[in-house]
Amino acid sequence: MNLPISWIVLLLGTPPYSVMIVSIIITFIALVIRLFILKYLIDFSIRQFIEIVLIPICIISIVSVVLPAIIFFVSAQNILQLLLVVGVSVVSICVSGYTIGLNKEERSKIRKMITSNFLRKL
Repeated sequence: MNLPISWIVLLLGTPPYSVMIVSIIITFIALVIRLFILKYLIDFSIRQFIEIVLIPICIISIVSVVLPAIIFFVSAQNILQLLLVVGVSVVSICVSGYTIGLNKEERSKIRKMITSNFLRKL
């Protein structure tokens, strides 16, 4: 569905980034349909899915974009800025995903995996 709708949107004279907007909208509609299908098939809790999965993902997305955006808009556009924004983005996503996206048990497992792998290499 993405290709024909994107083609029509472009034929209407919209800018190229509208293809991405169409893709996001179609993905969101597909997610909603899948959730209702799951609810029908296996008595899936949509509310619990939203609370456990979607809200943390949205928070992580918002939090992790702040610092890279500041660096992008403040610094001069060159290769150093690119490397800095990419590096800060990776660190920002990892830190916000670790602190916001994981519960205590998951964080503990990650710490154990990192320390065991690090100590094994020493």
